Amino acid sequence: MLNFYLSILSTDEEKSEFERLYHVQKNIMYHIAYSKLNNSHDAEDAVHEAFLRCAKNFSRILEIPCNKRGAFLDVIVRNVAVDMFKKNCNAPGDIEDYAFVTDSAPQTEETALGNISRDELMERIKGMPETLRDTLSLSAFCDMTNKEIADFLGVSENTAAQRLFRARKVIAEEIKKG
Repeated sequence: MLNFYLSILSTDEEKSEFERLYHVQKNIMYHIAYSKLNNSHDAEDAVHEAFLRCAKNFSRILEIPCNKRGAFLDVIVRNVAVDMFKKNCNAPGDIEDYAFVTDSAPQTEETALGNISRDELMERIKGMPETLRDTLSLSAFCDMTNKEIADFLGVSENTAAQRLFRARKVIAEEIKKG
């Protein structure tokens, strides 16, 4: 399967880095997918889909700092597995898929996030639901835009913006409480 992914990539640098990521992350990604799907065949399919998405967008993934790429792949496979689970159960999408964010002005939540350290933010993110945690992590630690987050998580840009807004609000409320 690795050769298939490598055939999608164009440069030797991309192929080398993809191969390294593949060998380091494939088992971790499988366990993440299996924890969501409880089925080895579906977990393998989720890992394959995640690596396929990764290979198709690898030039953008190379823009992410090297030490964050593994975590980024974990987010991708988790979201692929959740999507597969929803599809298999014929579950409707999240209500947030239909929510609209109309105000793009900087909010109090954004200001509050700017006043805490990276370590404190990482600690506060741990207790959040996965969807909010993944969105805020990609924004805060990978400097991704709402559009980039939406593309990689496989959600609408509106959904990404709404999740980011809610995650920031949770952090701001925690900071206010002390």
